[in-house]
Amino acid sequence: MSSGYKELVRNWWPSRSAGFTLIEIAVVLVIFGILATAGLRLASSALTSASYRDTRQKMAVVKEALVSYLRSNNRLPCPDTKAGFFNTPSPGYVSFSLAAPPDGIENRNQTAGLTPDTTVGCDRQFGVLPYATLGLSAETATDGFGNLFSYYLTAGYGWSSSGAGAQSSMQGSSNVVDKDANGVASLPRQAVVVVLSYGLNGFGALTSKGTLIAPPLPSSTDELVNSAGNSPGNSAVDSAALGFVNRSGTDDSGAVGGAFDDVVMALSANDLVGALIAERSLQSLGAKIQTAKQDISAIEAAIVAFVVSNGRFPSAATANGDGQASGLSRGEVPWSTLGVPRLDPWDKPYQYAVSASFLPSYTKLTSGLGTINFREHPSSPAAGFSVPFVVYSSGQNNSPFFVDGLQNPIPCTVTALSASIPPQAPQCVGQNENHLKDGSTTFPFVRAPLSVMPSITDARLYYDDVIDYLPTTVIDAKMP
Repeated sequence: MSSGYKELVRNWWPSRSAGFTLIEIAVVLVIFGILATAGLRLASSALTSASYRDTRQKMAVVKEALVSYLRSNNRLPCPDTKAGFFNTPSPGYVSFSLAAPPDGIENRNQTAGLTPDTTVGCDRQFGVLPYATLGLSAETATDGFGNLFSYYLTAGYGWSSSGAGAQSSMQGSSNVVDKDANGVASLPRQAVVVVLSYGLNGFGALTSKGTLIAPPLPSSTDELVNSAGNSPGNSAVDSAALGFVNRSGTDDSGAVGGAFDDVVMALSANDLVGALIAERSLQSLGAKIQTAKQDISAIEAAIVAFVVSNGRFPSAATANGDGQASGLSRGEVPWSTLGVPRLDPWDKPYQYAVSASFLPSYTKLTSGLGTINFREHPSSPAAGFSVPFVVYSSGQNNSPFFVDGLQNPIPCTVTALSASIPPQAPQCVGQNENHLKDGSTTFPFVRAPLSVMPSITDARLYYDDVIDYLPTTVIDAKMP
């Protein structure tokens, strides 16, 4: 190779000992900075996405735990509202502290040191997920951002009380509003349970130590709605009208409803009970009503056969469980005497009322129509018409009730049925039902259309009884 060519190559190819210029170094640093910033953003976004994914996965586990608990206990657990205390907390505030952090155990109206009475209502409807009661770990009850899930259980309708048949209520009392990306709200849907995560910002959440994170900014109106139950002094915490908002997340504080990063799981009655019905753990309300109608028809046939054979009507049985006719005109169906079922599909004794004058004897065509007043609502007169007897089941809720200030269902009294001020009529739900009827012209037995969703304007329209009678003409036709 010629020396001239070697010189040319040397001049063209930089020496390895030559360094970078300041401009080159600056350019490289800028590029590294851009890449690092983008990488951090991607990493942060990935971590946030993972946290939301973890939150939703845990919510799915919580849902399964609630369904399992309902299957085993015939009710849902109350919220954990004040660990270590059994008295009702101050109204409207989940008052945890570092000294009394959440323990994951449901809180009910009870006496200190005693097992919670599952026939009474919850201390509060809104609080922390009762993870220990559900058999879950504290880690499962903690969202992907390190805060405890909040938990709302609907007031009334028997969901929290083992004596009320929760699975039959098929309704909730909390309004959940779904909003689209433009902030347009759908019609509210009724939820039995709402489980909440307050998302990345955590505004309004409770930590595992019982400390309350600052509430959302005033501009985040939708987040403020969801955190209302954790706000000190909020008197709406136990209201059946306590609502929640569910919509897509956004960092835009100027969006309708403000910035939003909450995760809301709202469970309807069907969400909770549907799986149990599918596996035949529970009958649907319609199936139970049909079973009750078939039982009552069999009871009526047995009563007619008794009258034909004995020339008199059977008397009612007492509540002592022997099912024997006892000389009473009101009470349980004398199931042992008649050879018929005692219990309705809700595990309550079928009830029976008979004209007292027909107990000593009954004569075809001459004994009259009977003295039991019966009304077909709303078609027949308020005082009803005369029938010889009625047989009925009080249905899923067993008796008329009103909801007190703590949102507990309280049985109505006869006085309440005819009164005009709270907590009586019209607040008394199910005034057409027959638990308190005596068959008089003042309180005739009533058969009304099935209605398990109380009317907004008149709660008395609630009705789920199954009742029937046979007129004397049917009985006379069977007699010799």
